[in-house]
Amino acid sequence: MARLKERILKLQNESFFLLIIGLLAAAFFSATFVVNRALSLEGGHWYWTASLRFFSRFFF
Repeated sequence: MARLKERILKLQNESFFLLIIGLLAAAFFSATFVVNRALSLEGGHWYWTASLRFFSRFFF
């Protein structure tokens, strides 16, 4: 685990690593909108979409 942490700390200054992290963050962010839209089109209750939106922002 310590080796992995050292490797991540070493890569943090490289622009490619930062680009990958940014793309992953954008993918998770946009996925919440797609899932929320699908839930609302299926007639799901707003409680589910609100809780999904909250937990996705809280954990990601």
